[in-house]
Amino acid sequence: MYYSIDRFEEKLAILIDDNGNTKDVPRRDLPTHARQGDIIILKNGCWVVDECETTRRRDYVLDLQQRLIDE
Repeated sequence: MYYSIDRFEEKLAILIDDNGNTKDVPRRDLPTHARQGDIIILKNGCWVVDECETTRRRDYVLDLQQRLIDE
């Protein structure tokens, strides 16, 4: 299951899955380079940033925004 890092609140990371459900995770459990908007997955008990999925989703949103501007 993919999760998006929605925001950070003090020592917690607020994650949202693809169904819109939220999950609070201690910030220390995420990779140190993880940032808001990154897509992460749980692999073998560790959170990992999925760089390819993050890029794919960011590009998709940027494309949608550009199409709206162009209309």
